[in-house]
Amino acid sequence: MEGQQIKQYQKIIQLYQETASVKETAKKLGTYPIKVRRVLITEGLWHSNTSDLIGSLYASGLSVSEIAKQLFISEKNVQSYIPYSRGQYSKDQRSNEAVRSEGYRERMQVAENSQVKKKNQNSSQYMNSEKEMENDHMRKLNVIKERDRQVDNDRPIPYAIRLHLVLDMDDKYLGENEIGILAQFGKMVSNISRDIIVPGDITLHALHYAINRAFGWQNSHLHSYHPYEEDYNQMIKSGKLTEWAKLAGMYFRFPCEDYEDIYWDDDYKAGISVKNWLKEKYTGPYYYGGTREYFYRCQQDVKELYEQWPTLEVRKSFSEWMDECRRLAERTGNKDAKADMIKRIAPITDVTVKELTDSIAFEGGFDELIERLPLYDILLMPGMIQNFDSWDFSNRRMRKDFEKEDMCLAPVTTPICKSIRYWYDYGDDWNVKITATACYDTKKKYEASGNPVEPIEEHRPVCVNADALPVCDDVGGIHGYCNMLEDLHGEDLSEKESMKEWARSMGWTGRMINPKNIL
Repeated sequence: MEGQQIKQYQKIIQLYQETASVKETAKKLGTYPIKVRRVLITEGLWHSNTSDLIGSLYASGLSVSEIAKQLFISEKNVQSYIPYSRGQYSKDQRSNEAVRSEGYRERMQVAENSQVKKKNQNSSQYMNSEKEMENDHMRKLNVIKERDRQVDNDRPIPYAIRLHLVLDMDDKYLGENEIGILAQFGKMVSNISRDIIVPGDITLHALHYAINRAFGWQNSHLHSYHPYEEDYNQMIKSGKLTEWAKLAGMYFRFPCEDYEDIYWDDDYKAGISVKNWLKEKYTGPYYYGGTREYFYRCQQDVKELYEQWPTLEVRKSFSEWMDECRRLAERTGNKDAKADMIKRIAPITDVTVKELTDSIAFEGGFDELIERLPLYDILLMPGMIQNFDSWDFSNRRMRKDFEKEDMCLAPVTTPICKSIRYWYDYGDDWNVKITATACYDTKKKYEASGNPVEPIEEHRPVCVNADALPVCDDVGGIHGYCNMLEDLHGEDLSEKESMKEWARSMGWTGRMINPKNIL
């Protein structure tokens, strides 16, 4: 085991001996109850009727799949009751995205503590700062109102848009048992989805908060928006960096790790109602308070990239390199033989985006959409035709959001994506597919549709249909959610109560909410 993993393993044992609670131990360590339970089973410190039964079947020589079939539960659930083998615990490696998420949470905690200290140390300075923020906010709102009067005659801002949001589980390989659990205990009919109606000028950034609320998350993790692969490949037809660079600041954010700027309005403080805080964020008017997503700033980042690496040692991808090493070892008989990592040396302007990311590590992806964009500037509305051939960047019409701020110059974009992927919590790997199903050009047309009028008049989204219970944070993705539902409806009372208490702490009640009350 690696040192850090050994320490966590030992800490689980130590804390459990102090608390005598799986849930409390998991909470204090910021990990999953399932992981804590498995460590304790390994050390003989915890057991239940279920764990005893699975343990005896496993000891008799049955495989995980055989036990799952015999007990009519998922293989993942069986594995959660089987002791770790030597070295297995330390192999629970986290992805780069999971590491990014942990760093973000730590940064937010430091920021929150810092804000509290500053407030206590100098209340007058804090109040002045708050006043400045309020004045800045009002200035931006006035600019937005002015811009709203200058409606684009070719493509006016719609009054409201209906969206279908569905958890994309196509690549999760759910078994029949898990689908049955979602249907029986998760109250899923067809899929885990929400239909919401949003103000026509909502930005991707504001929509993030509405999606969190709609699906039961609490803005505890990193997120990003992406076009689906088919659309992305059409947007960057040649795959060349120079072609992507044309769209930097228009559609795509230049990769960076400046979380302070990316999450410029992430100001949640302990003690505030998460529901009310999220509602405030997804209620308009909408504006952008960061700097890194502006066209000018992104183009500056591109320029700096070109200047820093005028030529690039183009490296093979890791999988390509490993394949070559394997073939070289077979050919030479030397198992330690290593192939050359360098593919070629080329001017930075000649490389593809993939070659660049294979050669240089960037924080974030080149397909991350900028979130200051209004939804109607990127997502195709019903009836619109997707036409990549009509793109013309030779004569960009510039829109200036704020006077005397060159950074706010931005070309007018064209809606081009049939659907957008919203990615939340890179560890749990939740993906929501966003598609526009109706667009109401005017208030009159919207009112005639029979949909709720008051929320849109108040400049906030409203949910009109919901399939399935909400999910929750830190449950381990869709498979972990299935395990949670199974535990909550299992026969082991102590395990059931422990899981129920943990779920409540994450804001999950298990009750189906009337759609109109979700947002």
